[in-house]
Amino acid sequence: MYTVGDLEGGAKLKLVSRMKVLLAEKSIKERRTISLREVARDTGLAHTMVYGLANNTLREIPVNGVVTLCEYFGCDLCDMLQLVSDQEYEESIEALAVAA
Repeated sequence: MYTVGDLEGGAKLKLVSRMKVLLAEKSIKERRTISLREVARDTGLAHTMVYGLANNTLREIPVNGVVTLCEYFGCDLCDMLQLVSDQEYEESIEALAVAA
């Protein structure tokens, strides 16, 4: 997750990776389990970058890496990264915690 700007009222915008969603969709489509390690190996990207993007822990998002991942998943940039407000992000985290 990468904070990129402010909304009216002081709320922050965050750039959030949808990589885990894309990975799940690809796994279902191909009827096999695909690990993040496999993604790193197949794309030639460092596993720390792949894990960091998947878990939204990167402080900076490498453009070349995102482009490579978009090619791997067959998606556009807007499918890989999404702008969300603080509130939307917190609500999605809470929903995931409840579902677990």
